[in-house]
Amino acid sequence: MPEDKKISEYTELAQANIADADVGAVADISATETKKFSWSSVKGALKTYFDTIYAAITDPSRVRAYMATTDQTISNDTLTKIQLNAKDYDSQDEFDEVTNFRFTAKKTGYYLILGSLYWNSAVDQCRLSTYIYKNGSACTVGVTNASGTSVTFSRVSDIQYLNANDYIELWGYQNSGGNISISANTIGTFMAIHKLF
Repeated sequence: MPEDKKISEYTELAQANIADADVGAVADISATETKKFSWSSVKGALKTYFDTIYAAITDPSRVRAYMATTDQTISNDTLTKIQLNAKDYDSQDEFDEVTNFRFTAKKTGYYLILGSLYWNSAVDQCRLSTYIYKNGSACTVGVTNASGTSVTFSRVSDIQYLNANDYIELWGYQNSGGNISISANTIGTFMAIHKLF
């Protein structure tokens, strides 16, 4: 390997002639010395960096889950986890639609979260709520006060910062004085989560 010398003393090499074994020099100002690095190590670092960016752009975390089969009964004055048991898409296999009915993040970042509940009936002026739960605790709520007794939607949205392995669930609540069921359908009872960055 060549001796340490001033940057200006090195011969500039045409890009087409650079080989993996070639070394470059960089001035370490804090240590007032010149250090060497190989072209191979530079290529490896750049590849890792750009591969990460490419993956984030072309294949981001995104999922949409919904309730597909049987309507779910929500008891009066009782917070209840919604059993989203089917998926429209799940690019990173992060949503468990079989056991826990939850999204578990594989990567740290900011996530857009949308939730909707389709209530089959209501009692006039009762409270119908859709909650986003993060790691077992409520973090966001959307509330609708029923007008009349017909079908009603309650929806919620938020942007949450998630660490890897943090999980998100959809919960519902109502205070009609009796039971109300949530309709099993993809257009009204669902949760969608997309990683922003």
